[in-house]
Amino acid sequence: MLRESRKLIDKVNITASGVIIFLSFGFYHWAINAISPRLAPFSTYHGSIGIFIFVVIASLFMQGFSVSKRFAHPAGIIRALFICYLFGVLGFAFFAYVFKTTHLSRLYLLGGMVFSYLVVSLFFSALSSLNKELRSRGFNFQNVLLVGNKYTMPQFIETVKNNKALGLNIIGVMSIEEFGSEEFMGYKYLGNVSRIRNVLNSKAVDFVVFTVYRQGPKAVEKAMLACQERGIDTWFKPDFMQKMVLPRVDYLEDIPLFIFSLGSKNEFALMIKRLIDIMVSLAILIVMALPMLAIAALVKKTSKGPALFVQKRMGLNGRRFFVFKFRTMHTDAKQRKFERTLKNEMKGPAFKMKNDPRITRLGWFLRKYYLDELPQLWNVLIGNMSLVGPRPPLPTEVSLYKGWHRRRLSMRPGITCIWQVSGGNRICDFDDWAKLDLKYIDTWNLLSDFVILLKTIPTVYKGNGC
Repeated sequence: MLRESRKLIDKVNITASGVIIFLSFGFYHWAINAISPRLAPFSTYHGSIGIFIFVVIASLFMQGFSVSKRFAHPAGIIRALFICYLFGVLGFAFFAYVFKTTHLSRLYLLGGMVFSYLVVSLFFSALSSLNKELRSRGFNFQNVLLVGNKYTMPQFIETVKNNKALGLNIIGVMSIEEFGSEEFMGYKYLGNVSRIRNVLNSKAVDFVVFTVYRQGPKAVEKAMLACQERGIDTWFKPDFMQKMVLPRVDYLEDIPLFIFSLGSKNEFALMIKRLIDIMVSLAILIVMALPMLAIAALVKKTSKGPALFVQKRMGLNGRRFFVFKFRTMHTDAKQRKFERTLKNEMKGPAFKMKNDPRITRLGWFLRKYYLDELPQLWNVLIGNMSLVGPRPPLPTEVSLYKGWHRRRLSMRPGITCIWQVSGGNRICDFDDWAKLDLKYIDTWNLLSDFVILLKTIPTVYKGNGC
């Protein structure tokens, strides 16, 4: 019942946000006209604003957006709203292109989107703060029965004690083995987990948290079955996986699966990331078509060999694909002549040399400003790569990876990456490079990609390539 009430409240909140967006656009229109009355009547913008609001609201519903969840965090709320707004902008852009709405002020619409985002962010943040305040004062709390042992329960208990706004009331603890005492960390000890049916029958319990499994899997399974029989939710904190692993439940047809994933698996955000990759790569390929043809002609004219360099690389989860770049090195005899003088300046399974003699004069210029990587936009367009992600390694490099290095392959490789905008030329240990990539993977979100893309612009402009 509590879950159904929360879902209804979330639907009301999301619907209210649509009204707030519309009113924000109206207020922004009034404010602009008050300063300089040059905008068309507000009614002429209703269609465009309606499309934008519809896409944003639909995205919020699809994402399961909620400010009433006990684990909702203000930063997470604002980030999730930003993603939905981004989707709304894409939806509006498509609408404007198809229906050729040239008479409308794009500057007003863009300003209205930014202004409404700020207003709705404040609205949701206020709701989240209100929910937390109510729970911290004892309203809308839930009774929790905790099952574990003296090693696994303290962390959960301390978290609940330090976060009153979660609204969790631990009514007692149960264990796999006998404690020999009447309380544990200030909470009543209710005995061995084998007695859980009696406890559930005699006390008001909203859900049961299991923090142990390895010690007594059969006892835990029986206890979870007892909860299931009574329609009581169970929360399970696995004690057999690393802390960074994020569990989720999914279904293969009618088969429930408990999935442990490393890093972000937000399918909605990943879908938007892919849409951005397609739109941006296609746009740049169209705009840069003639300059790229000119570069190809210069490569052919200044040194012998093909204009494009094609090489096999390792992509998402070990998929092999061919990457395309403008050729920047000598081929055949000259390249073989220089190979014996090569010295790897990177510690680990990756090659880097500051003054590589195999690179042509034009190649130095192309690498300096990352122009040699323009053809990789084709790899982005067809889905082998992304705009942002770990750099794609050679199969020979991957064969030398340590076990933990291979997690670099758990995300689609990119043209630019956190290593590239964090002083990549100064990093000479592949372990440090890999740690940066894993940090990016573990904390990934659309905003981090946006920041990396922004940092890439001055990196390219300054000519920091090697």
